[in-house]
Amino acid sequence: MPAPVFCRGQDCPLYKSIKEVSDTVELRYYDASHWISFTECDEHGGGGGEFMKLFHYIGGDNDMKMRIPMSTPILKQQIDENCHSMSFFKPFSIAAKDLPQPLDAGVQIISQPAQAYYVHAFGGYMDDAKFDQSMQAFDAAGMEITDDSVYSAMVAQYDARFQLFNRHNEVWMPASNVSIDEKAMQTFFSSAQAASHRHHTHHAHSGPHPPLWVHLLHVAFTGLVLIAVFSGLVYLVVRGVRYLQRRYSKKDPTQLDYLPVSQSDIDLVNAAFSLGNEKPEAEKADRINASGYTALE
Repeated sequence: MPAPVFCRGQDCPLYKSIKEVSDTVELRYYDASHWISFTECDEHGGGGGEFMKLFHYIGGDNDMKMRIPMSTPILKQQIDENCHSMSFFKPFSIAAKDLPQPLDAGVQIISQPAQAYYVHAFGGYMDDAKFDQSMQAFDAAGMEITDDSVYSAMVAQYDARFQLFNRHNEVWMPASNVSIDEKAMQTFFSSAQAASHRHHTHHAHSGPHPPLWVHLLHVAFTGLVLIAVFSGLVYLVVRGVRYLQRRYSKKDPTQLDYLPVSQSDIDLVNAAFSLGNEKPEAEKADRINASGYTALE
């Protein structure tokens, strides 16, 4: 089974789509999986450090100093009013029994049994309004929404914050009282796992996964390139606007600018011409008009 396109080529949980419950809600059955999880409780609504706790673990802050490839999605859950959790999916390249032990007591390895979920997918950036829209979609699809069901819902985010477009998010709602042929599901997942194992074996021969700092450097470089391209475009637009302003703001060369002169200035000009017994040229005289203005050359 090929990974969904929204996994962006990374490992993500195996599932089988059961049916479309509505235009916006899908019923899926997920295979058993393992997650690296951290739960934080703060009655004052603080927190936010769970990502770095998990990131340090997969970056080598564990008893084996093992670097673990990043996978997708990042799973978030509001457990109750004060507590929330964040989880990273265990990649297929490492068996659960081979996972290193966390050095941080708050980081845990969670075993998640096979489970059916109602799923609502959407784009953009995740926020409270998007979560409320998912709850409304579940309600419209015939699911009863209670406080317990809201706290049992999980948010799956598949993209990094710096990805601006073509983002993919999901809200998973555990589906109870759903009839599933679990034997058929296990056969399906066994086949999918075998295909995934062959995929990872092929990539293992191609070389090890690059360390996390390489990914971070790539992200930083990509950001700098985007900034440079954007700055270049802005520069070209500004230069173009200024060029057009200069081009179309030039005065008509057939129009003359006139400055006021006094009668004494006119007499002085006439005297200068008379000194050399020279008569003023016709075109020079024409430039002194009756209104007392002379044209500038």
